[in-house]
Amino acid sequence: MLHRLRITRTAQRAIRQAPPRLAKEVMEIIVDLCTDPHPGYSKALKLGRELHGLHVIYVNGWRIVYQVKEDDLIVTVIAFRRRSPDPYLNL
Repeated sequence: MLHRLRITRTAQRAIRQAPPRLAKEVMEIIVDLCTDPHPGYSKALKLGRELHGLHVIYVNGWRIVYQVKEDDLIVTVIAFRRRSPDPYLNL
């Protein structure tokens, strides 16, 4: 089943500022989430109530953080950022 895709402005801005090759790879992964929102290389975050339901995909030292709403068939990409000690702050 095909999901609709929504990318937050923050994530859009981060993707535009990424190196072109990385941005292309990230966009391919994001588009693929429409057909398979739970690929084998994604991980569900289990870090607390406020992060419940979020998933992450790691790409070349960066992470794509997204949420899947199965009821509405929507994938929302929340953030794209470098891996860091506190990557989930300010989501």
